[in-house]
Amino acid sequence: MCIRDRSNIVQFAVSGRFGAAKALADSASARGVVFLPTGPATARVVTHLEVDDAQLAHVDKVFAQL
Repeated sequence: MCIRDRSNIVQFAVSGRFGAAKALADSASARGVVFLPTGPATARVVTHLEVDDAQLAHVDKVFAQL
């Protein structure tokens, strides 16, 4: 389910194909994208006002590669 809302916090479920949420977070962190696993199969990404379009594009690219 996807709920569209205006927030800087994104919580999401991690598919089993990625393994545990911590493994996904570790892989993303190695590529410069840091987020927190909040459970074995859930995670949370938080942004702030200084994140620009280029940084968001990098996050998008990293998630596409994982």
